[in-house]
Amino acid sequence: MIYRILMMCADAGGSPPVGSSSVYTANGSSNTLSVFSRNTSSGALSGTNTIGTGSHPDIVVVSPDGKNVYTTNEYGHTISVFDRNLTSGDLSYNSTINASEYPSSGPLGISISPDGKNVYVGCFNINRISIFDRNLTTGALTFNNSIASVGTGPWGIVVSLDGLNVYVVANTQNELFMFSRDILTGLLSYIFAITPTGGLAVGSYPTSICISLDDLFVYVSNSNSHSISAFSRSGGVLFDSVGGPYSTGNIPYGICISADGKNVYTSNLSSQTVSVFDRSISFGTLTLTDSVSALTGIIQIAISADGKNVYVSNAGASNNVSIFDRDLTTGALSGTTTIATGTAPFGIAVYP
Repeated sequence: MIYRILMMCADAGGSPPVGSSSVYTANGSSNTLSVFSRNTSSGALSGTNTIGTGSHPDIVVVSPDGKNVYTTNEYGHTISVFDRNLTSGDLSYNSTINASEYPSSGPLGISISPDGKNVYVGCFNINRISIFDRNLTTGALTFNNSIASVGTGPWGIVVSLDGLNVYVVANTQNELFMFSRDILTGLLSYIFAITPTGGLAVGSYPTSICISLDDLFVYVSNSNSHSISAFSRSGGVLFDSVGGPYSTGNIPYGICISADGKNVYTSNLSSQTVSVFDRSISFGTLTLTDSVSALTGIIQIAISADGKNVYVSNAGASNNVSIFDRDLTTGALSGTTTIATGTAPFGIAVYP
């Protein structure tokens, strides 16, 4: 499952970002995380540090308070927990925990609630979402519960910024599941599912999902139909499609939205491009403005909180990160440079 990768929007909320700016890649074939320091003026990355993970790390996320980093380890069926130095961004090992109460779970997607109290993990092999309580002091995870109402192949997961909902895409049957979240316990309750037979629909093989920072719109990248599906959100429920579907490059695995809400970007594996969309902040509609060439094996995409840079992980023969400058007015990307990572960098995270 070398390209079973997704992108969730960066978790937001909780304590404001502090300390250094960092970029992390989950290197699936070398079982490591690459740790980079980010120059907030130029966007350049530096550093060659790596730290070991479980077997085949896919996705990496940083907690909203910046104190911890987590990876899902698909082949090891575990989650690696790291402590993060708020000054340097360096990592130290904290613990490893099973991704589910069931064996051979195949964890992929992972998302952290904005209050930092819960971590949600999509277990692809067993069609369940695992719910963990997170210790706000130590970052340690404790298994809470799991739910099975997630279709076949739960993949991308995102928690709404108000903390009241969790959304999950299940790519094998082209579905999107909506849950309400108890902000005291972190437990989830099923609301509704968008399925191919309903009035709303996602595209073929949805892989990644993100939500606008005003909590009003949700976007899904569909890898086999080469498109983005867009939905409006009200009361936690996703309603009418916001135009679209919007065509992207071929096999868009990753998706991200800028903090200013002006742009949406997808990383397109087969066409080796980044699709650039202008976004209507009021209506959530998208307009394709550019397709920027990337490198072989482009997988996932992330954007810095200050909006100055976009970063893309390149697996395949490249084994590096592409660094793009972003025009804060137009959202256009330019000036790509690269830095080497471990082997097969899949997931990528920027903090802040």
